[in-house]
Amino acid sequence: MRRRRYQKGSLQQRRHGKRRVWVVLYWDSEGHHRYHTIGPMIDFTKSRAQEEQAKFMRGINGGECEENRARPVLVSEFVNRVYLPYYRLKWKGSTKGTSESRIQFHIVGDLGNRQLESFTPTVLQAYLEGKAVTHGFSVVDWGFRGKANGIPGGT
Repeated sequence: MRRRRYQKGSLQQRRHGKRRVWVVLYWDSEGHHRYHTIGPMIDFTKSRAQEEQAKFMRGINGGECEENRARPVLVSEFVNRVYLPYYRLKWKGSTKGTSESRIQFHIVGDLGNRQLESFTPTVLQAYLEGKAVTHGFSVVDWGFRGKANGIPGGT
């Protein structure tokens, strides 16, 4: 299923046979382009059709979505849609195999359903200290040993 976003829809004039009607074009939850007929142009002024469009789109958007309010990003979404695609291009094959599974198991497994914006340095430090206690310091320290300025992968 695709990510749900706020959408306004597109109000357009169409012909249904010989009648001209107002329609709203929008995307459904499966990612398909759909349209909804508001009514004949002879019965609806453009401003009234826009009001009907807004009312219809409130239902499509879940009723309470506002144009400026976006759903917070989850850690799992960020990791799978931004972080991993970017780093897969940089990593060698051996690094991909180990790093990706560790990230999925530890970070996405533990924190995947949390909102990305809810993290503070204190929360992250508490998470790392908990991991060090349960899995050992080497799990937390992985990849950051070696070079003096903490560059990953140095030995």
